[in-house]
Amino acid sequence: MTALPFPSLEPRPVWDHFATLCAIPRPSKQEAALREHLLAWARGRGLDSEVDGAGNLILRKPASPGCEGRPGVVLQGHLDMVCQQNAGTGHDFERDPIRPVLKDGWLVAEHTTLGADNGIGVALALAALEAADLVHPPLEVLLTVDEEAGMGGARGLRPDTLHGRCLINLDTEEWGEFYLGCAGGMDVEASRACAPSPSPPPPPC
Repeated sequence: MTALPFPSLEPRPVWDHFATLCAIPRPSKQEAALREHLLAWARGRGLDSEVDGAGNLILRKPASPGCEGRPGVVLQGHLDMVCQQNAGTGHDFERDPIRPVLKDGWLVAEHTTLGADNGIGVALALAALEAADLVHPPLEVLLTVDEEAGMGGARGLRPDTLHGRCLINLDTEEWGEFYLGCAGGMDVEASRACAPSPSPPPPPC
């Protein structure tokens, strides 16, 4: 893991993982270096891990004690990023790291895309895998490849690869919006009147 040089950002594990994603180039169809780094990271922590035939990385963490019978949860993101730079910068997305800058309370990359699509989702999933105090059911993390250039990883995923009953896609488009399905391709808007109510406490595992 590469430490991000901004100690004020919290939660720290999330931003440290994001720093790793910034440090390792990851254009579509060239995610192998990042995938191998994360594979070694996962195996070093005793996590079950595999790379499928499409190049997707799947990481698994057993349930917390007492939660073994709960339905499994899948956290899904993609390893590649949009690669776009300002004219004349000379940034090589196949070789150069992303250089984040903390500016007015926001983390940005001033001359290139930051890669927060979907780097922040991947960082959140990795932080969940390493969190010792997180109480959870069986947890799977699916990190697909080629999302930005044809969805090759998602299209090549075997139907029997995942075992969880609930999949949370950590990739989205609008802050504060909840999506059912995936972003892009086709938009369908639906509305329903509802009233907020307090969340009940989670049942014990």
